[in-house]
Amino acid sequence: MNHQTLVRNVIVTALLGVATTAALAQPQPARWSAALRMGSGGSTDHGALEWRRPMDVDMAWGAWRARSSLQLELGRWMPANGPTAQHVGAAWHVRLAPSGMGWRPYLEGAFGVALFDRTRIGGRNIASALQFTEQVGAGVSLGERLRLGWRYTHYSNAGLAMPNDGVDKHNLIVEWSY
Repeated sequence: MNHQTLVRNVIVTALLGVATTAALAQPQPARWSAALRMGSGGSTDHGALEWRRPMDVDMAWGAWRARSSLQLELGRWMPANGPTAQHVGAAWHVRLAPSGMGWRPYLEGAFGVALFDRTRIGGRNIASALQFTEQVGAGVSLGERLRLGWRYTHYSNAGLAMPNDGVDKHNLIVEWSY
């Protein structure tokens, strides 16, 4: 797949996702949340702060709800060898969970972009400061405000530069809505 085809597919997918979300939307009260994410992978420890702002979208299918939000993050990478790196990112985030209060499991996913302050993290060359990120995870909501979860995150430059050594991370997350 060439670069132009990849970019076109990403744009079309994003536009279809936004259009579908808008078409199925039901307004909900907005509540910000903040999360601490810690993880490792590729001989690098990683920590990030996330903020999420609901996009006033709530889709329901029977007892299940999907909620969409804008995820902003500020992260720090601490490799076993070499200097630390920082990144800022933004992603479209969707969480699927059963309706109701109290304890409930959830599944989540996100797609976005991140901008790094360097292109070498430890022994890994990511070749481009601009990276795309895909995230999938699962967790449990403990009431309306506290969530604990796990997330797999993949960073890649999508072939914009070579080498395209993607980075995979496994993260534990504590999130609080306010």
